[in-house]
Amino acid sequence: MASRIKEYLRKVRILFNESLSYRRAKSCLKRNCKSGKGLIIVPCDPYSVIGSRGDEAMITAVMQHYRQQYGAERPIWILSSTMVNNAMFASFNRKYGAELLKIWDGVYPLEALAENIGNLNPDKICILGADCMDGFYSVSLSYELFALYCILATKNYNVTLLGFSYNARPERLLNLLYRRIGKKQIFNLRDENSLVRFKKYTSLGNARLVADTAFALVPERNSDGYRIIQSWKTSMEAAGHKIFLAFNFHPMLQKDMDKERLNNAVKNIAGNLKDILRKYPQVAVALIPHDDRKGISDVSVLSDLYQQIVEARNGNRVIFLDKVYRADELKGMAELFSGVISSRMHFAIAALGSGVPVLVADYQDKFAGLFAHFKLPDEYILSPDEFYGQEFVRQTESFIGSLDVLKSTVEAHLPQVKALSAINFRL
Repeated sequence: MASRIKEYLRKVRILFNESLSYRRAKSCLKRNCKSGKGLIIVPCDPYSVIGSRGDEAMITAVMQHYRQQYGAERPIWILSSTMVNNAMFASFNRKYGAELLKIWDGVYPLEALAENIGNLNPDKICILGADCMDGFYSVSLSYELFALYCILATKNYNVTLLGFSYNARPERLLNLLYRRIGKKQIFNLRDENSLVRFKKYTSLGNARLVADTAFALVPERNSDGYRIIQSWKTSMEAAGHKIFLAFNFHPMLQKDMDKERLNNAVKNIAGNLKDILRKYPQVAVALIPHDDRKGISDVSVLSDLYQQIVEARNGNRVIFLDKVYRADELKGMAELFSGVISSRMHFAIAALGSGVPVLVADYQDKFAGLFAHFKLPDEYILSPDEFYGQEFVRQTESFIGSLDVLKSTVEAHLPQVKALSAINFRL
C-alpha cells in the first residue's frame, strides 16, 4: 500500500510540473499566421526515433505521403533527443532526405519544443500517438505528446496527432488533464475499442475513428529478403507445397518473461509447429523477425526455434531470415504469404494491409480493435498462454482451413480500412 501511494504521489508531482511547462509553452509560442515549408514528425520515442518497426512503419508512411504530395524538395525533420544515436536513421536520410532535429532534451521540454517548432514554421506537423497516449509506458511522455498537439493546434499550426490506441486501464491522472486541455482539438483513435475508451475516460467527444497510419505504408519489393522468400516459395511450389505461412514470435510477449519461461515457450512453440508440419504436408513456414530492440530480439528466439524444428528433419519446408528488415521491406514480404501468424501488431498490419489473413497472440488488448476493422473472428486472437499451448495447434488448423474465406473477408474490408487510415493526414 505504501509503495502504491508513493508511486501515485510521484506521478502527481511529475504531471503538476508538466502542466506548468504546458502553460509556459503555450504562452511563448506565437500564433501561426503565415505558410511555411517542411514537415516535422514528432516520434513517440524521441530517444530512439525508430527503435521499433511499428514506429518506423508509421513514420515511413508519413514521409511517403508528404513526398507524394509535395515532391522531393521540401525538408523533412524528425524531432529527437540530443542523445539519439541510431544507425538505422541513415536509411531515412538516403531515401527521404529526412534530418534529425535534436531539440528534445531534459525534463519538461515542452517550452523548448514549442519555441523551436515555431521558429522553423513548418507547413505540416505529424505527432505519433501509437500506443503511448494512455500512460502505460510513461505518464510524462504521454502528456507531452498530447500537450504539444493541443498547443500547436490552438496556435493554428497544421498539426495532426496520428491515430493512437487507448488501453482498458489508462492512467487516471492523464484522463483528468486531457479533459482540461483537449476540448477544442480532434483526436484520432485507431480502433473502435480505443475510441469508446477514450471518450469514456476523458469525456472528450471530439474524437473520431481512423485506422493505423501504417496501413498507408507503400511496400518495398526490392530487398534481398523479398528475393529470398520469393525464391524459396517458388522452389516449394515446384515441390508441391501450396500454403505458405509467415511466423513471428515476440520474446517479451508477457511481462517479466525470464529466461526459463522464454525457453519453455520456444520449446512448446517448436513442438506445435512440428505438429502442424507433420499434419499438413502442403504447408511451408518462414520464420520472420520483426524487431531487434533491447537485448533479447526476435532474431535470437526465432533462431532457437528454427534449430529445434530443423532437428526434426523438416528440411527446406522451413526457412529462417536471420535479420530484421526495414518496415516497408517487411510489408513487401508479407504479401508473398497465404497467412501470417504473429505476436507483433505491426507485422499483422503489414499482412492485413496486403490482403493477407492473420492469426495473432494478443498483448495490451491491441488486436480486438484491429480485427474489428476487418470483421475478422476473434477466435484467431490467442492469449499468450494459448499461443504457447495446444490451443495454438487447434486454431492454426482452423486458420489453415479457413484461409480462402479469411482472405476474401480481408480484401473486402481493406479499401475502407485504407480510407480510415488516410484520415490521419487530415485536420
